[in-house]
Amino acid sequence: MPPTNPATAVPPGWSPLPGAVPSPHPAWGTGTPPAPLWTNPLAAHRPGIIPLRPLTVGDILQAVFTAIRRSPGTYLGLTLITWAAFLVVAGAIGLCGLAVISATDGWGTDAGDAILISGVLLLSTLSGVVTAALCGMFAYPANQQAVGRTPTVGETWRRTRSRLAPLFGLYVLVLLVGAAAAIPLFVLSVWSFTLGGGLILVGLLLLAVIAAGATWLSVRLAFCLPAVVVEGCGVTEAIRRSFGLTAGRFWRTFAVLFLVIVLTSIASAVISGAFQIAGGVVGMAGSTGDIGLLTPVVLVLPLLGSVLATLVTQPFIALTVALLHVDARIRSEGYDLVLAQGASEVAQGGHRDGWIPA
Repeated sequence: MPPTNPATAVPPGWSPLPGAVPSPHPAWGTGTPPAPLWTNPLAAHRPGIIPLRPLTVGDILQAVFTAIRRSPGTYLGLTLITWAAFLVVAGAIGLCGLAVISATDGWGTDAGDAILISGVLLLSTLSGVVTAALCGMFAYPANQQAVGRTPTVGETWRRTRSRLAPLFGLYVLVLLVGAAAAIPLFVLSVWSFTLGGGLILVGLLLLAVIAAGATWLSVRLAFCLPAVVVEGCGVTEAIRRSFGLTAGRFWRTFAVLFLVIVLTSIASAVISGAFQIAGGVVGMAGSTGDIGLLTPVVLVLPLLGSVLATLVTQPFIALTVALLHVDARIRSEGYDLVLAQGASEVAQGGHRDGWIPA
């Protein structure tokens, strides 16, 4: 029985299709199989902590854990050293402020209160500077690990210390601009609450405007710090660069950052809470005996919990921002090709002192 062409064959009792012609292609199961579809080999290529393609949320979270696991000394060590230096400076500032108040007998006076408030504002600003500096500096090892390198603390410091001045200038500029925009609205909202009545709604609306504006600005400026360190941008250039990379990606960037902030906040609360509970237990145990010997332990345990929480959560947030910056460049500029070239050179023994994107 001759083979039946599927293009003209019909079930028994059915009429053939009008105008049906034999198909030039062989029936299924006969002849040469079709060629496989072409796929991008870079999509499955993972020379470092990320695949060389646009990243998913799962890719970013996995890469953060992988980066810290492969180079804990770089992230945790640099965080510990930086915050230890901050605590020394903060302690010196605090002691100087207390000495001035004591020397001038300013306790309970307006002058003493002004010194205390000034000290708190100064320490808050320095804390923000340290956070911004670490967030920018960690973009360097994240890009190095993307091409298969494992940078050390020393290499990271050598490669990023020249960018500390622009990072500081960027933080101060954003802080001043944000304060100039938010303080008048905040004062108006407080005034509305003071007057009461229907103006309370106006005050709530002003607070909502401040929160929405701060959120929008934070997301649009999210890539400023990595741009300063990795791309060598100046202050204003980094701002323009961040606005360009987040254009059309606001909600995705916001969602990832929001998720990571929620996760790190939970982790920080768990770590800090555990040490605070331990301090409370020690305090209650000491209340039945000599509490003097246990007082340092009660005071140190909550502080140790805060330090450990910062040590764990800050690299996580900074790495997320750095990887979102890499992802935005992959999606808009084909940065995956640059990473592939760098990974190839690293695999051949190049860039032993650090890979700089061409």
